[in-house]
Formats: sequence, C-alpha cells, structure tokens
Amino acid sequence: MKRVIAYLLVASLLATGLMAQEQARALQQDETAPLALEEGDKAKLQFAASTHELIMTRLAEGQYESILPEYRKILALQLSGSFDERLTQGAWLIVDELRTEGQYDLAHSVIKETLSRVSDVDSRWELLILQGKTYKEQGLYGKAIASLEEARKLRPQNHPDQ
Repeated sequence: MKRVIAYLLVASLLATGLMAQEQARALQQDETAPLALEEGDKAKLQFAASTHELIMTRLAEGQYESILPEYRKILALQLSGSFDERLTQGAWLIVDELRTEGQYDLAHSVIKETLSRVSDVDSRWELLILQGKTYKEQGLYGKAIASLEEARKLRPQNHPDQ
C-alpha cells in the first residue's frame, strides 16, 4: 500500500509540469481568467520535479551523501505558500525511502529543513506526524511523543472533548 501511495505522489510531482502547461493552455483560451501559474513558477515546478526524481534515483543507488544537497536545491526555489502541499508530499516520499534504508539522521534533516520552509498548517501537521513516526521507528519514544503532541496542537479542534 505504501508503494502505491508513493508512486501516486511521485506521479503527481512529475505531472506537475504537464498540468501547469495544460492549465496555462486552458486559461489562455479564456482571456478573462487569471493565469494559474506564471512562467517562472512552471519552470520552478519542473526543476523541482526532475530534481526529486534524481533524488529518488540516487536513493535507490545508495548515494546518500548527495540527497541533502540535491534536496536543498528544491528548497532554494522557495516554493512555499500554495506549493507547501507538493513540497510536503515530496519530502514524505524521500523520508519514507530514507527510513526504509535506516538513514534516520538524513531523514530528520529533510523533515526539519522542510518544516522551516512551509507555513501551511496542514503541511506542518503532516511533517510533524512524519517526524514522530520516524522517531518512533528509531525507538526514540520521548521525541516521537513530543512531535506528535506538537502536531496535535496544530489541530486542537479535532479533539472530541472540545
């Protein structure tokens, strides 16, 4: 099931460039509609998607030393705000593979650096859950609990007693 979700998310990231082109074409036909993505954003998304695929390939090859420098290239694009969800999905896929390979320090670096870039509450919540799961997998239950409690604080209205 994890693999199916992972492939769907990767496909989503890779298709971003194609979707951006399709959206732009559709909107160009309606001159009254605002352009969904500016050309610079489209190029950034395409660069991010290809860099993400490069990261996943290097992970498969065990080239761990190149992962964080490549990931920082995506973060340097400053794709935040409306792109937080995509950035979070990409980080989740990378971290999931790193966890599979036992590369926990690197996984935590990706999570922390992504957390420092996203502002969307849903994205921050997902990353904190991922951080908690990673700590739990390592047997670092105190840190796992702290991350999960921080995530819960972002969504206190979901508690049935409130």
